[in-house]
Amino acid sequence: MKHSAQRIVFAAMALALSCGCAQKPAAEPEETEPPVTETALPVQETEEPSPEPTPLDLSTVTWIVIGDSITEKNLAAEISYYDFVQKDFQCEVVNYGRSSTGYMVPASYETFYDRIEQIDFTDADVVTIFGSFNDLGRGYEFGTAEDEGTETLGGCMNRTIENIREKAPDIKIGIATPTPWNLGQGYSSVTDSVMYWGVSKEECDQYVSLLTSVAERQGVPVLDLYHAGLFDPNSDADRAAYFNENGRQDPGIHPSSIGHSLMAPLWKDFLLGLLGQKP
Repeated sequence: MKHSAQRIVFAAMALALSCGCAQKPAAEPEETEPPVTETALPVQETEEPSPEPTPLDLSTVTWIVIGDSITEKNLAAEISYYDFVQKDFQCEVVNYGRSSTGYMVPASYETFYDRIEQIDFTDADVVTIFGSFNDLGRGYEFGTAEDEGTETLGGCMNRTIENIREKAPDIKIGIATPTPWNLGQGYSSVTDSVMYWGVSKEECDQYVSLLTSVAERQGVPVLDLYHAGLFDPNSDADRAAYFNENGRQDPGIHPSSIGHSLMAPLWKDFLLGLLGQKP
């Protein structure tokens, strides 16, 4: 009986403890920072650095240059526009520049259209014609861009292009307008006249306009050096910088090597365009 009573007491105590534990509020969980996880960044592929640009190789191209004293090799410039182009492109240049000549004026050499007869176009890819204003101041009639024959400047310009096409139907042809001349303003030693060789700016403008119209009619691309603004031969500073070379005092007609270097980038793009390549 005694042992039964003890068991009853112990059972009651266990029940009481059990109820107390159940009623105790649960401890709130401690706040913790979320675990730091590394986010994988997208892999970016890096391009290999571009190689240094190399000069264009046009070593298989033959370029015929026709012109006057600005194209002819002489004391006016040790390095000419085509020399700069040849250095970068490695093309072959065949020079047919003759002093004092033009589309109509023969001087002591042939006119441009007559000179075509002397040229061997067999292996040539491109030909350019770059004259100045030698045709002016001689009383020649301008004519129009539609003229045929050789009685006017327009006719002689057309005849030059047609003679080339007759000898070399597949060759690429380009024409450059003259670079500006010093017409005498501010440079009295050129001539007693106000204008060099009696040539006026109005005549120069008309000549360039006629040449451009002939080229357009013939479908020949034009490099406009007259309006390019590379130098001003009527400026004392520009003549000293871009015309005089090795102590030679130029009247402002023939660019020096430095003057030719300013033309060279335009000639490079022009030549590439004639050959159908992107400048």
